[in-house]
Amino acid sequence: MTKNLNTLERTARLVLALILLIAGLFIFQDIFAKIAVFVISALFALEAILAHCWSLPKISGGKYALAGMQFVFGYIWFLGGVHKIFDPVFAEKFSQTIAFFAKDNPIKFYSDYLLNSVTANSWIYVILVSYGEAILGASLIILSALLVWSKGARLRKSAVMLSMIAMLVSAFASANFFFATHQIQGTGSLNMLMFWVATLSAYALANESRSK
Repeated sequence: MTKNLNTLERTARLVLALILLIAGLFIFQDIFAKIAVFVISALFALEAILAHCWSLPKISGGKYALAGMQFVFGYIWFLGGVHKIFDPVFAEKFSQTIAFFAKDNPIKFYSDYLLNSVTANSWIYVILVSYGEAILGASLIILSALLVWSKGARLRKSAVMLSMIAMLVSAFASANFFFATHQIQGTGSLNMLMFWVATLSAYALANESRSK
């Protein structure tokens, strides 16, 4: 079996496997959902251990779909971040909001993290969340343009790799929002949807980078 994953790609798979394992253990109640999540988590972990990815075949014109999806994600993150930066209420009520999220959270260690770490250093997390979302969004938008219009092979390859990293960061952020807010009807589902789309986009970008 040929090893076709680098250290970054293997690490990303281990992180995704861990996120899914936690979701399966603490969040999903339906037995079929649990089984599906555990199987996918195991596959991610197996790929990381074997350093081999069983890639889906490349789809013609896929770069436009990936770039479009990436632009949409960038737009969502950028607007969310800018809104938080200029909304004084976000910073003022941040600790209260986090305490509310932690109140009925079934994931004990994550609830403790929210209460003990996030609320204790709320000003740091206010900056990280607001400016982090804005920077992530702007990066995704710029990289989506480079995916479509970059001419040089070297620039395009860099754009693909950076896009993959940015989408993994997006997936990680969505997973954290999901862990924090999944008990709120509607919010958790949206974050999980964003997590899966970002994860699959990152996979497709990884496949794109290997095909060059």
